[in-house]
Amino acid sequence: MNTFLFSATKFFQKKTFLALTAVLSIASGFFVANLAFATHTASIVVDKTFVKVGTETYTFTITNNGTDTIDNIKITPPASFILNDTLACPTGWTPIVTSIYSCLADAEANGGSGNYLEVGSSVQVSFSAVSTAEGVYSWTVRTHDTQSISGVVQTSNPTTTVDATAPVTAASETDTAWHKGSVLITLTPSDVGGSEVASTHYQINDGAWNTYADPFEVSTQGINSVSYYSIDGVENTEATQTVESIKIDNLAPETTLSIGEKKSGTDPVYIRSNTEISLSATDDGSEGIVTSYAIDDSAPVTYSAPFALAPAGIHHISYGSVDAVGNVGEIRTVSVFVDDLAPTVSPLTISPISGSFISGLSDISAVATDNDGSGVAKCEYTLDGANWTLIADGKCAVTGVDTTSATSINIRATDNL
Repeated sequence: MNTFLFSATKFFQKKTFLALTAVLSIASGFFVANLAFATHTASIVVDKTFVKVGTETYTFTITNNGTDTIDNIKITPPASFILNDTLACPTGWTPIVTSIYSCLADAEANGGSGNYLEVGSSVQVSFSAVSTAEGVYSWTVRTHDTQSISGVVQTSNPTTTVDATAPVTAASETDTAWHKGSVLITLTPSDVGGSEVASTHYQINDGAWNTYADPFEVSTQGINSVSYYSIDGVENTEATQTVESIKIDNLAPETTLSIGEKKSGTDPVYIRSNTEISLSATDDGSEGIVTSYAIDDSAPVTYSAPFALAPAGIHHISYGSVDAVGNVGEIRTVSVFVDDLAPTVSPLTISPISGSFISGLSDISAVATDNDGSGVAKCEYTLDGANWTLIADGKCAVTGVDTTSATSINIRATDNL
């Protein structure tokens, strides 16, 4: 700010004129009880309206809005503030530090010659001080003008708020349920009575920190967390807060069909009418999975326990699951063939044979069929109706069998079930 020079001659001419006027008035028989003078007006602005607890540099801007020059500025800090010997006065003014800060124009300090704060001009006074507790504090700023012999003093009381409390941020209400798609998070910071919120920051899981501007979505599959905090105008920083268990499930469940014993083959799978079929489902997310299945063209039913199929023949089982948030799993189909019938065996062929007589070494054979079933797995023969011998290589024919002591010759077939 500019500091304007004011002639000392002008100052003393004014004071001399005022004194002579008073004397002449008394000498001429007139007594002036109160000399009326214009009071100066100064506007005072402190740059730090909000500060943290601790040491700060304060700058006061004093503007002369009156009709007389100002020659003295005194600033008294709040009682709890601790003063530092760091007063910076306008150029050409004398600093004085006691329990208050004073800036004296050199015209006053040097017997009437120097600088004044002229009308319409501004100066700045700076110093550092230490605040110790939160609160709203008033400064006392006194300005003295050169309008009369004793001058006129104006007092102003600008305030500084010491803010030691960090802002508080609230996150939109979340629950512990699973959600499909995403969850919208809104952060609402507040700094009641403080220096106001300067910025809010958030982090999703272990990702980068972002500056909050608008509500944001959390859409990562699984269980998520959001951390956040706010900073106020004097850099009081809120402790980081965290919202846990934001659950997102966008994956459909997987359903598995298991076929118990007995079974054979793949497409179709051959089973017995007492073979148990079971379903199980897994989901990387929400619980409450519902599994359903349908047999052939029947309506779907909810799976609750293993089941078996009847009647004999081919059947198609369709199955799938849906999770608690509505993700629908793939519908799959498996074909099974219920086979409860044993293979059929044709009449035996024994060679050589003559009438009802056979030789000591015989060739024995038969034809085994399983219609549309699981197929013939093995054939066995017996010479006494009690002890059975497996025919190698899955055949139903054997050669060179010693039938000398045979009492009952037969062949039986077993399918794959």
